[in-house]
Amino acid sequence: MDRRETWDQLVHLGIVPKGFCENKILKLGKVNLTEANLSGADLREADLKETYLHKINLREANLSGADLREAYINQADLRGANLWKANLRDVNLGDANLSGANLGKANLSGANLSGANLSKVNLSGADLSGANLSGANLREAILIGADFKGANLSGANLSGANLSGANLNGANLSGAVLNQADFRGSQLVGANLTNSDLTMAVLMNADVTGSTLSGACLDYAIMSGWVIKDVKCTHISQKTPMVRVITFAEHEFRKKYT
Repeated sequence: MDRRETWDQLVHLGIVPKGFCENKILKLGKVNLTEANLSGADLREADLKETYLHKINLREANLSGADLREAYINQADLRGANLWKANLRDVNLGDANLSGANLGKANLSGANLSGANLSKVNLSGADLSGANLSGANLREAILIGADFKGANLSGANLSGANLSGANLNGANLSGAVLNQADFRGSQLVGANLTNSDLTMAVLMNADVTGSTLSGACLDYAIMSGWVIKDVKCTHISQKTPMVRVITFAEHEFRKKYT
């Protein structure tokens, strides 16, 4: 759907007046587009602040550079959408489907993404500081250099995700599935990794200073060069060759895994 077709669809929905202008920026702030079908729409740099987009279909739409601050996009279909450099600060994307979407360098600080499907998304260089991603699906997501500082990723699935160079300082990753995730050179200072599954994860040169690893599974994880100063870990869980819990006295974990 090109720019003119997008305008015509919005006219049909009674959202904008007739009279297409090629270079006009769409201003749709605070509009109610609940369950509207705008799949493939051209909404580049559109003003969608505080818009109500509950269950909207924006599959493969172009929203690059769009302003969606504080929008309500709960349960929306954004599969394959282009949200490059979009402003999604404080949006509600709970239970939304963003599988395969491009969110590179997007601003998602303070956003609610709990339960969202973010499998295979591109979030390279995106700002997710303080965001809520609890229970989200981030399998095989590209998260290179993303900022997750203070974010809630508890119970999230990040198996196979690429988090190299990412900032996860102070993030909550308790109970997260992190098997085969790539944390090379990432910052996990003060992160909560309690009961997380780091099976076969790559933690080379990661900084986990002051983090909590109690109950984590580190089976076959690659940890060369990681920084574990002041790590809190009373025990880890082991799956192979048998399921068991290995306990540590104070400072024993650091001596064993340095």
